[in-house]
Amino acid sequence: MRTRLILPIAVLAQVSRVAAGAVPSANELLDRFTATMDRCQRSFACTEEGTRTCMITKTSLPAYRLGEHTRYYWREYRWDGRQLRRRERTWGDWEFRPASESRSKEQATYEIGLSKLDCSIQYSGFVDNLQEGLVGYRAFPSDPKVVREDALNNTVFLNRLDLELRDCKDASVRAQTERINGVDCYVLDAQDANGRHTLWIDPNHGYHFARCTRETEGERSVTETVAFQQVDGEWIPVERVFDMRTFMPPGLLEMHIVERVKISEFKIRPDHKALKSFEFDDQIPNGARLFWALPDGRVLTDYIWVDGKPVHKPKE
Repeated sequence: MRTRLILPIAVLAQVSRVAAGAVPSANELLDRFTATMDRCQRSFACTEEGTRTCMITKTSLPAYRLGEHTRYYWREYRWDGRQLRRRERTWGDWEFRPASESRSKEQATYEIGLSKLDCSIQYSGFVDNLQEGLVGYRAFPSDPKVVREDALNNTVFLNRLDLELRDCKDASVRAQTERINGVDCYVLDAQDANGRHTLWIDPNHGYHFARCTRETEGERSVTETVAFQQVDGEWIPVERVFDMRTFMPPGLLEMHIVERVKISEFKIRPDHKALKSFEFDDQIPNGARLFWALPDGRVLTDYIWVDGKPVHKPKE
């Protein structure tokens, strides 16, 4: 693997003019990015770690607390084109919970989920007390599009803006490139129902986004790629910084979030059988409470999770 570190965000972009007639269209650039992503995301295994710091400077919402709140997370994803498994541990200080509910790493929340076309299983608990966790079980078909979107929109990749902006009528590429971290990047502007986007597209690193901004009413976000890494001949953005400022109606909420995420491991087309990617019977404790959702809308609560499947609660 080969890693390329990127200069800090503060480095100013340099502008250069693209030769006449050489500017690709918005869809051409998005097509090139899509091709990269399709090769990387057809089947993958990914582990990432991150921190999320939220500074609330003004609020009249009782659910939020003023001040700075930082939480940490570890996430793991497995995707083979048909099913997605996700594991996550989170600890620290939640801005929307009482300070007394802050959790140490040893008390982290723990979640694991498996989404398949014919069923989904979700478990939520705490590292220091897994037995008290809760299983959500749905044994009827999922929408294949939803399962795929969950997989492709997770991880450091950002949401798949190439899919969101494709064929957007208000999209254009500037005549001038801008140099971001030593690379002349194409600059794409687009407006859709989700806001105003500007993407700096890096042709030297798989047409990934070197920088991305989104502006909506009351919100502005900037995502910057900090490092790329080459995996099996493909460039992967392995470290990014997300910066978002939110301004809700006067006095309601002013919030600044900075999230830093780094991929520690990424495998393209891994051997999922060897990794036991979609086996997690031993990661949900026997006896965990279970909510079983049925196609007709009913939810069964007289079941528990035992050896990888729902069973009736024993009679007391």
